[in-house]
Amino acid sequence: MALGRRPVIVSTATKALQEQLLYQDVPLVAQALLRPMQAAPLKGRANYACALEHERAVQLLASDPRELFETPEERETGTHLTAWIEVQQAEAVMATSISSRGG
Repeated sequence: MALGRRPVIVSTATKALQEQLLYQDVPLVAQALLRPMQAAPLKGRANYACALEHERAVQLLASDPRELFETPEERETGTHLTAWIEVQQAEAVMATSISSRGG
């Protein structure tokens, strides 16, 4: 967020509050001040999957899925999670590649 020319950083305890600030409060303040304001959410490291733990889980799944998941439903969730993590990693690599080329 920027008021005038100085940035302001606001830290929240919950994602719900972060979304409220971003989508409700900041636009309301900008409207009241009759000034445009920019805001962007930042995520902490707890919001990302750990690549090392993911690799360990993939190895365990390959050897014996029951080591990680007790029920078929849990194993299916693990499969979906693995697919999601792989997509996220591929997108991060693509974004890094694009930004390093200046595009």
